[in-house]
Amino acid sequence: MSDLTTVLPEDLLILCTPGGGGRIRLPAYFDYAVAGAVLAELVLAGAVRLDSGRAVLIDPGHVFPHPALTEAVSALPPSATTPRGASLSSCIQRLRRKRAAQPYLDTLVACGEFLCIRVRVLGIFRVTRYFYFGISERRDRCAAISVVMHSPSTAHRRNRNLATLAATVGLPDHGSRRLPRHVTRDLIRTDPIATAVASAIQSARGRKS
Repeated sequence: MSDLTTVLPEDLLILCTPGGGGRIRLPAYFDYAVAGAVLAELVLAGAVRLDSGRAVLIDPGHVFPHPALTEAVSALPPSATTPRGASLSSCIQRLRRKRAAQPYLDTLVACGEFLCIRVRVLGIFRVTRYFYFGISERRDRCAAISVVMHSPSTAHRRNRNLATLAATVGLPDHGSRRLPRHVTRDLIRTDPIATAVASAIQSARGRKS
C-alpha cells in the first residue's frame, strides 16, 4: 500500500475509480459493501468480536481515527451488546443507509485524493461528481487484492477484508478481464462479513425483481 492512510470504506471507493483516472462511478448495491467495510473496521479495531457468525460489541467506547466509524458503533443493533450478539445480517442492514459512503468521500476530497465538482444537469438539477486522476492508490489496492487471490491464507487480514468485500460488488473492474463468477463466489465465502453482505445484496435484488 502507499503512504495514504485509509479505512476500508475509503479503499472501496478508491477501487471504484477508473484504471487510468477519471469519473468515479459507484456500482449497484455499493452501500451494502460499505456497511460490511464499516463492520470489518470495528472488528479489526477490537471494538466488535465475531462469534459463531454473530457480532458482539465488546468496546462501545472505542474512538476511531475516522468519526464516521465512531458513530457506527451506536448504529449497531441493540442485541450486539448482549453476550449472544447480533446477527451479521442485522448489522449490515443497520449500518447500511443512503449515502453511506459520503463521509468517506468527503475525507478523500479533503486530503486531495478525489476532486469534487458540482454541476447542473439540464440547467436545473444540481449534481455532485467525483473524479480521481491518480494511479498509485488504485494500483496498490488492486495489487493487495491480487495477493489475496493467489495466497488467501497468508494475506494480511485487512487485505482479505478488502478483497472479499470488493468482490461482493464486482470490484475492482478490469473491463473484459473479469474474474470468473465461481472464483469470486468462493472468495466471498472465506469471510463471514462478506458472506452476509452478498446475502443481503441477493435479497435486495430479489425484492426488485
